[in-house]
Amino acid sequence: MSFSLYLAFILYAFVTSITPGPNNLLALSSGVNFGFRRTTPLVIGICFGFSMMFVVVALGMNQLFIRYPIIIPLLKVFGSLYILYLAYLIAQAGDIKNNGPTTLKPLGFFKGVIYQWINPKAWIVLIGAATAYTNDTTTAVEIVLIGLLYGVVGTPCVMLWAILGGKLSHYLNEGNRIKIFNRSMGILLALSLIPMIRM
Repeated sequence: MSFSLYLAFILYAFVTSITPGPNNLLALSSGVNFGFRRTTPLVIGICFGFSMMFVVVALGMNQLFIRYPIIIPLLKVFGSLYILYLAYLIAQAGDIKNNGPTTLKPLGFFKGVIYQWINPKAWIVLIGAATAYTNDTTTAVEIVLIGLLYGVVGTPCVMLWAILGGKLSHYLNEGNRIKIFNRSMGILLALSLIPMIRM
């Protein structure tokens, strides 16, 4: 892959990582409710899972989608249902910090990784990237390098959303602001599915 193509991929990775979507909304919500430090494993899991998925897709899984096109709509359906479930949990979270003991915990590293495999936006972005930036002559080493590059670019982007959530938590601690925020985030997370479902 040429240097100019790497630069184009970095821009693609940055734009798709920094813009609002299920991953970033989840990081923002977790940052508000649990703080940046406790959200860090989720962020790392999201970015590691995303990079790992790119490698798997680019190494040949996209051929499976070409051979069995029904897989994509099925992924959209099951992934969307899970995201709607998460949106409901977030909307019902209330005031996690000030309600005393709670069974709610931040999503950790492994859940962040697993979440990528059922995230419709992740599949759409990765299939697009694998198609645009790899071909039959791309070596396995180059594919792994591109996957790592996605992680390097994406991690600080998702981290910014978690940091923003941590900063907002101080403002949202007053009155019913945290409840309003969580309900709003639940609605936004659900609405983030609309453009993906249309694709």
